Amino acid sequence: MNILKKIGAAGLSVLLLLTALPSAFAQQSLDGVWRGLLTLQEGVSIPIGFNITDNNSVLTMDSPNQGMKAKVPTSFTINDGKVEFTDTSLNASFSGALSGANKNEISGVFTQGKDTQLRLYKLDDTALSRMKFEGKYTGDLKVNANIVLPLALNVAVLHDGFSATLDSPAQNSYGIPIDSISIDDTTLSFASAMLNASYLGKHKQAAYVGNFTQGTSIPLTLTKVSAENAHVQYQQPDFGEQGGSVAVITQHNVEKKHIGEHTSTTQYEIGSVTKTFTTLLLAKEVSAKRLALEDSISTYFIGAPEISLVSVATHTSGLPRNPGILRSIAHPTNPFTNLTREHLKQDLASVKLTEKNHTYSNYGSSVLAEVMAVAEGVSYTDLVSKKIFEPLAMKASYVASTSDIGKGKLAQGYSSVGQAVEPWSFAAASGAGAVVANLDDMIRYVQYVMNLNKVDPQLANILFTERVEFSACCGQALGWMLDKDKLGNEFAWHNGMTAGFSAFVGFYLDGSRAVVLLNNQAVPIDNQGRALLFDENTIARL
Repeated sequence: MNILKKIGAAGLSVLLLLTALPSAFAQQSLDGVWRGLLTLQEGVSIPIGFNITDNNSVLTMDSPNQGMKAKVPTSFTINDGKVEFTDTSLNASFSGALSGANKNEISGVFTQGKDTQLRLYKLDDTALSRMKFEGKYTGDLKVNANIVLPLALNVAVLHDGFSATLDSPAQNSYGIPIDSISIDDTTLSFASAMLNASYLGKHKQAAYVGNFTQGTSIPLTLTKVSAENAHVQYQQPDFGEQGGSVAVITQHNVEKKHIGEHTSTTQYEIGSVTKTFTTLLLAKEVSAKRLALEDSISTYFIGAPEISLVSVATHTSGLPRNPGILRSIAHPTNPFTNLTREHLKQDLASVKLTEKNHTYSNYGSSVLAEVMAVAEGVSYTDLVSKKIFEPLAMKASYVASTSDIGKGKLAQGYSSVGQAVEPWSFAAASGAGAVVANLDDMIRYVQYVMNLNKVDPQLANILFTERVEFSACCGQALGWMLDKDKLGNEFAWHNGMTAGFSAFVGFYLDGSRAVVLLNNQAVPIDNQGRALLFDENTIARL
């Protein structure tokens, strides 16, 4: 606290005559580096840090394993041992206080979509001496003559050791938990139970040279990323690097562009944009009074928790991101292809629900699709074909439920590092990501949903009503995310990604403008999609 500002310069001489400051001004300094682990779900945590300096007058935040350093929050207060901050860009806040016998802990609640307990410890001199090892270490794992996997080990310092995660960009896998890690000036070693893998390397010439073991041992050299070598590290490709298709749709015009050798007949996996097909089916069933939003999945999956259909359609059911049974049955390059309805039934009978806050869940979308299929006595594929593809004349679209379905017009998919990958099939997870379509079919689909308020207001109301506000910016309708542009105009959007494809669909709820981006490479394209939705001149630059 700045006493001069509080009492004015004229009062300073009076204050100096006092033998002790009043307790209100006897602030305890929290200056130092504080670190803790934020638990996202069972077995998955990320390190969070606060840096407090200048006698409580400056606070910044770190999330070392996610590359965030010294972020200044929108607002903060440190007063009487209490720490609070809010950051609008992260849609996050924290409220905590000093704790522990030695007052070297800050305990509180971190809120970002949901409330999570967070305890941070002040780093002592021993812990601070280990900060030289914090950072990102990258290297290329040469699986064979044709496959090279860039890996990144993210290391963060904690009060009692280190925390680490592993990224494999080519496999679109980020934040893979590392269960144990040791690093010093001579040796780096770590192990991941999730991957059943380990690494041991010796320090040589500013790098750790060793072997990554996952069944077999493969040489891997890990080098710490610095300002000098950052330019040679992995960089995300741009939209369309391997090809793609894009459309801008208004009430009076459709502008299309195909990139590379792609044409109007080229098909793409649209990944999680499929979830909007699944929730459209639900809205149709509810509108026809064949189902109700509050119906429980336990009616169709005996032994399942009492979870409503609306909760799985809005990612608020408490179901985790993916079924736990996938850990034992997932195919290494086609993760959902072995998942059957019986597997879902088994998993639901023993699943541990999280707090019913907004938590994105492929599991929930898979269950929702299978519930509707059971209720109708047909397959999810039949439902989508009969109630969406056929009425909208989407003749080039299909549901990739099995691995032997149509590859004739499907573009070759590529990982984020440009390696060719096989198509995905989804079995009982089809409702979460199995739709394959070309640009013309997706235009027909988007024209339908963007005009639904005019064509069928009752159905539109069911589908687009905001059910949950999951951040300061965004709401969740059935399947669709809701947001507003800088002018306050509301739009709906969804994205999708598989091993070799990415997609983005967005449209204004007044039906004025929509965009579709389809990419046959697994890289994020949300920024390009939003820019295209907001800026009428962007398509020429894609």
